[in-house]
Amino acid sequence: MATIPAESVKQWTRNGMRCCFGVLSCVLLCGAVFTIAFGVVIQMEYGGPINTFGGHFQLFSILLLCSGTLYFLLAMFGIGSLILNSSKGLSIMTYFVLILAIVQIFTGMVGIGAKGYVHGEINKRMKSAQMNYLKNPTSQIAWNTTQREMICCGIYSSSEWFRVLGDHNLPDSCCIYKSPGCGLQAIAQSNYYNDGCLRSYVSFTNLYQFGISIYCLLSNFLHLFLIAIPIYLIQKLEEYDKL
Repeated sequence: MATIPAESVKQWTRNGMRCCFGVLSCVLLCGAVFTIAFGVVIQMEYGGPINTFGGHFQLFSILLLCSGTLYFLLAMFGIGSLILNSSKGLSIMTYFVLILAIVQIFTGMVGIGAKGYVHGEINKRMKSAQMNYLKNPTSQIAWNTTQREMICCGIYSSSEWFRVLGDHNLPDSCCIYKSPGCGLQAIAQSNYYNDGCLRSYVSFTNLYQFGISIYCLLSNFLHLFLIAIPIYLIQKLEEYDKL
């Protein structure tokens, strides 16, 4: 029975290793494009006044943009190393992918476990901004933006605004049918949102936080799986070289 020459086995192993690094680089490149685009969308949609209450949308955006940029740089580095046939470059890429994957997996686990903190922080910021509604333009813009976009009024109920604006007065952003000064007659005309904003805001924030955390976990477990194969092949090559 004929045996396969050792050099042929080594060459097949090298080709398999290069193929694995090529697939990993393509996955990183696609992930970079998606991650950066996702970060830009979050920043454009929710990086403004609605972020004031501690929804951390800006933090989500920064995390995604930084991760996407690192994915892109690693993908380009991997492709360059393959073109130049640089084993040292591929080894460096391996270490960086491992480090980034471990950090991202840890970040994803922290994100999933931080829901209680987010709820308490948002509640505290909402109360502070509500009491400063007439004094602080930033608080006023944040509340008006949140109430308009989330179709809600107050933290828990619309009646909270009576302490700030006077009896039976609401911000115009609480009105279902909006017009200048509509908040003064909103209660009498039943033209206001009944639901408070805290529950909607926290649910919305948790949804994004959970989604981004799951994305971090799944994408980086995939990266670990893809990098494990070439690491195994590199070890095999070292064994063949010792024979």
